[in-house]
Amino acid sequence: MNVLTERAKELRGATAVHYNCAQSVVLPFAEAFGIPEETAMKFAAGFGGGMKRGGICGAVTGGVMALGFFGIDDPKNLGRFYRRVQENHEGFLECRDLLRINAEKGLEKKPHCDAMVYEAISLVEELVREVREEKLQPLLSEFVGGSLGTLGENLRGIYLHGSVAMGCWNPERSDIDLILTVKEEPSDEEKKAFLRMLLALQEKLPVSAGHGGFEVSIVTEKACREFVYPTPFVLHFSAAHLERAEKDMDAYVRDMKGADPDLAAHFTVIGVRGKCLYGPGIAETFAEVPEEAYLDSILQDVQAAEEDIFENPVYVILNLCRVLAFIRKGTVLSKKEGGEWALDHLPENMKTPVRDALLSYIGGRTFEIPEENREALKCFASAVLETINKEKNNVKSAVTGGKRDV
Repeated sequence: MNVLTERAKELRGATAVHYNCAQSVVLPFAEAFGIPEETAMKFAAGFGGGMKRGGICGAVTGGVMALGFFGIDDPKNLGRFYRRVQENHEGFLECRDLLRINAEKGLEKKPHCDAMVYEAISLVEELVREVREEKLQPLLSEFVGGSLGTLGENLRGIYLHGSVAMGCWNPERSDIDLILTVKEEPSDEEKKAFLRMLLALQEKLPVSAGHGGFEVSIVTEKACREFVYPTPFVLHFSAAHLERAEKDMDAYVRDMKGADPDLAAHFTVIGVRGKCLYGPGIAETFAEVPEEAYLDSILQDVQAAEEDIFENPVYVILNLCRVLAFIRKGTVLSKKEGGEWALDHLPENMKTPVRDALLSYIGGRTFEIPEENREALKCFASAVLETINKEKNNVKSAVTGGKRDV
């Protein structure tokens, strides 16, 4: 269930208040950015019905407003948005023409206008994803070049996983997740050169509260091809370690190695959804990760959910959802996809935190936790975690039996 489209459907089905086509597109995005509904209602009020005179479709102008929330207002990308609408509607954008074509087909007006709203929301999300990925490409190219420059012939491959690879990267919230493979462990001097390059690139990205920017692990080819759990690594960096790396880089490169259970999850995502930026293909680099190792890896990430949910509610809520989705259906999902799955499968009384987390993830609005809601949020984490811990045995039984019943 797409949380933005579902919200638009609620608005289009409302009877007590009329939401025009522009408002029905703008309001779901406004909620994601923390803009009050009354404010969004007012500035989109005059754009319904083609600005009340049959001009450009209100759903289209609503989409343009929504793109503005994401900082997309340049002629090139707005032109891409207009063209995609036109490609779906015989070259037309104007309300009067769209309604005329619809009537000529013998179709009713309201279903047509509703469909225009949902289409506009989908096209906005599609374009936002593409623009973000395009803006990220030069930085990724710098990263590849810098990695080659510092690690030289020892570098074997660079692989994307996480939200960038899965199409839901938000520069204000998400990490850029990468695995580098090397022939052998780099020297401390090579590690420091690599870190200095990485820290310089890190400054070009928004980083807050230990999140965002690059999250990178360097592993040997052998660790990828001969998988063991937990998986050994020779260097790791994320925003959570930024202060430590800057304070004493010598100590950091000396100590930041070991074995990491998270790598089982990262390798699994690479195998299913990852992208190779440099080096041999994924299939020839990474052995298949046993399902029990992947499951244990993601389970470790949620066991403290009842406490962690107050510190990082968006991450914890969506992570709980995608872990439960894997246990139920055996599918590797992003946090956004996990939240959308939960809206289709959780009981109605558990959906509000998921909706709020998804909206915060999409637009970056602050996830507010009033004092009176703390207990309910903890109960949500407890209930999902209890279900996960109860149902995980079904997965392990299926793995042990050599087949996966999902």
